[in-house]
Amino acid sequence: MLFVLIALWGIALILLRFDPKNISIRWLSVLLFCGGCGAIAILIGEQLLPFVREQTDTVVLQSILYRIQVTCSGFSYYGIPYSYILFSLYYQPIFVNKRWFKFIPYILSLPIVLMLIFTPVYPVTDVELYPLLASWSVLYVLFGSILILSKREELPDLKRNHILTSLSIIPTVLFVLIMNYVLPSFEIYRMWKYNTWIVIYGTIVFILAIFNYGFLGMQILIERKKLDITLQAITSGTAILNHAIKNDVGKMRLFGHKIKAYAQNTEQKELEEDIDVILKATTHIQQMIQKVQHQTHDILLKKGSYNLKDMIDETLENTRPYFNQIKVICSVDENINLFCDKTHVMETLHNIVMNAIEAMPEGGEIEMIGYETKQIHVLEIKDTGFGINKNHLKKVMDPFFTTKTKDTMNFGLGLAYVYNVMNKHGGSLDIKSTRDEGTTVILKFPKS
Repeated sequence: MLFVLIALWGIALILLRFDPKNISIRWLSVLLFCGGCGAIAILIGEQLLPFVREQTDTVVLQSILYRIQVTCSGFSYYGIPYSYILFSLYYQPIFVNKRWFKFIPYILSLPIVLMLIFTPVYPVTDVELYPLLASWSVLYVLFGSILILSKREELPDLKRNHILTSLSIIPTVLFVLIMNYVLPSFEIYRMWKYNTWIVIYGTIVFILAIFNYGFLGMQILIERKKLDITLQAITSGTAILNHAIKNDVGKMRLFGHKIKAYAQNTEQKELEEDIDVILKATTHIQQMIQKVQHQTHDILLKKGSYNLKDMIDETLENTRPYFNQIKVICSVDENINLFCDKTHVMETLHNIVMNAIEAMPEGGEIEMIGYETKQIHVLEIKDTGFGINKNHLKKVMDPFFTTKTKDTMNFGLGLAYVYNVMNKHGGSLDIKSTRDEGTTVILKFPKS
């Protein structure tokens, strides 16, 4: 049971650490906390209390431990079904926006309040309490499970995330429901000792999911936090670097022009040509610094309502000169309006389209699909280019990572900038790619 306690509370702390504002994650953390309380109750009842009774006759200490056991058991028995159904209601938010939903947590707590008033807190003290406890707990857990399973995700990443989340949570809670509520109702007791195995299963699925695929968006969140820290460091670093280099390059250009004028006056052609090379180098340095600073500076948004289709049409018109045997298919809902910064979103679209063009030097197809779900606006930009290697796919948003060795002015900041823009808008950027088949960039904007 010690493992159960550590695993449940450890996962709860991880979830709260990375996304404390997410209501569904908060309720899932409450569920895990209540499960951990059950483990504490068992540890006290099975190990600590017997040990204290053998070692001492202190009634006060035994009374304190028993009260803690009763309290933890109450949190476990009453809290698990209650927090589970509230987690499911926020995880599948089909009712959340209804006016009457704010009363639901209070209504759902009524069975708990009534049992606390009219029955003993600790169910083990009265075997007749188990059928009463199970009568509403089973309904809560079954309805919550149906709600979770009924959630539908359209995007592949979110769909896989949902499947893994369901596999981790639903079997675990159903197993505990049977062992702790249903079987004791038929006078089959002490089945909680098998809960360790289902908790091990849930923990393994959680660990595999969070590090490989995602759990309630956790993997994406971890990656984004690391990228955010990197971008912040680069933003401050390039600002300092730009200031220092700009001053020194300015001096080089000033004295370079003086030397060039001297070379012209004294008719020293070779010296004049050498100075021209130096001046061109300083111009190139200035251009590089300006481009790096432009793509790493902290983005300040000036938001307004803009039509997505209009912004896409304008982007395609601006990039049309670069099309070489490239066919463009645009299937974007004309009614989608984004509350966004048009300048940065246009630059984002330009970067993605230019990446697609560069990936198809011999021609191909770009397909743009725009649609909306209940909570977000989605734009998918697909190309039939050479794709991205799996080893590179996880690095493409890292600042300064690039495979475009021919372009000396490419610093691998395009997708980092795109990520930064989407992050500032409260949206997200996903990239799917298969080598020699093409790449799909998915932009998700929140509905304002």
